[in-house]
Amino acid sequence: MPATSAKALTWDEDDRRRPVAALPDPEALIRNLTRGVLEVHAGVREPAQLARFLAHEPYQRLIEHTLLAARGRSRRTEPAVRQAYDVVSVRWTAPVAEAIEAAVVVRTADRVRAITMRLESSGSRWRATSIVVV
Repeated sequence: MPATSAKALTWDEDDRRRPVAALPDPEALIRNLTRGVLEVHAGVREPAQLARFLAHEPYQRLIEHTLLAARGRSRRTEPAVRQAYDVVSVRWTAPVAEAIEAAVVVRTADRVRAITMRLESSGSRWRATSIVVV
């Protein structure tokens, strides 16, 4: 039996980083992640559905937010409601060769929100390492 490494694998350790130009256009993923995060916040989508697109830390924060939001809706006896929204703008830039940073402005019926995210290359696809909903 071969000797095993004492070092435990981390979430993304086995994935090679690739330059932005070698990966698919990120705009579709940015829009889909925006939709998914807003639906998770609204309580109409499970965070696990976004797990493959998120690194460990943003996934854990999304779960924590989901639990707090569900608890708040329960106290107010409000059901989870899917809101209609309009993506006003999507802007992204590549500050380093293996990552992009994006800002999305979304308008709902009662407010305008901004979502920022950082996507890093993970093998042949993108993975969000940071998502902030303002």
